[in-house]
Amino acid sequence: MKHFSLIIIFAVLLAACKKEEPALFTIPVTNLRFEVNSAMSPLLSHDIPLNNVNFNSVNLLQAAGIDTANIKSILPRRATLYLPFADNNLDFIKEIAIRLCLPGDNQSNCGQEAFWYDETNENRKGADHVLFGSNVDDLRKWVLTENVNLQIQLEEMWRQPNGTFEIFLDLEFDVR
Repeated sequence: MKHFSLIIIFAVLLAACKKEEPALFTIPVTNLRFEVNSAMSPLLSHDIPLNNVNFNSVNLLQAAGIDTANIKSILPRRATLYLPFADNNLDFIKEIAIRLCLPGDNQSNCGQEAFWYDETNENRKGADHVLFGSNVDDLRKWVLTENVNLQIQLEEMWRQPNGTFEIFLDLEFDVR
């Protein structure tokens, strides 16, 4: 009887564990560009808008045979900031966030934060940073919109950038 009750408890605990469903599809958004310059003060936060970004998500989903009505959620997977020729360094970035905003919305803190990065100790990282997906339930409202605005929030810097240069941004979203 003692073993039977342990089996029941184990079965209940196992059933209570949520297993994450595998993604049906990953939507890539690549080669987005924005500029930083040496005039950016580390004492201030900087909002850098990227307007009318076309995710092309509906066409990608249709080509993969996925009906948007069957999508339960779209979640942030990964974002990467990088310098294409590694001709500079991103070690000045302490805290950065990427927000998705509806077309025409460029207000600070618009829309929904999708990705973030916060370095607790000054690093010597080179020409790239991988950002974490924010803890959100669903980004369908933004990802399935034809064109969205992105807001790069360079919230905190260790020091000024050592020049003016372009940073590239790649985003990935998991469709579930």
